[in-house]
Amino acid sequence: KILVPAMTAPPPNGPNGDAQAIGRLRADLDGAMGVMRDNMRNMAERDVQLQDLEGKSNTLHVASGTFSQNATRLRKEQEWQRCKTR
Repeated sequence: KILVPAMTAPPPNGPNGDAQAIGRLRADLDGAMGVMRDNMRNMAERDVQLQDLEGKSNTLHVASGTFSQNATRLRKEQEWQRCKTR
């Protein structure tokens, strides 16, 4: 989930309008930077999880290949045993 910062309303005009506008812009910028930091942290955590999942997937792939080879070998051995007992 990617977070998006909320923007404040435009500043009112007046004698303190410029200072208030700068303050609001700074607050918006700080908020956006905080959201970006959170998003980057979340992306790094997902990357670690994806790498872990990839490793488990590779392990499962190797194990399934080994199982298939052993099953084929066992089937052939059983067929040979049946031929010998006839």
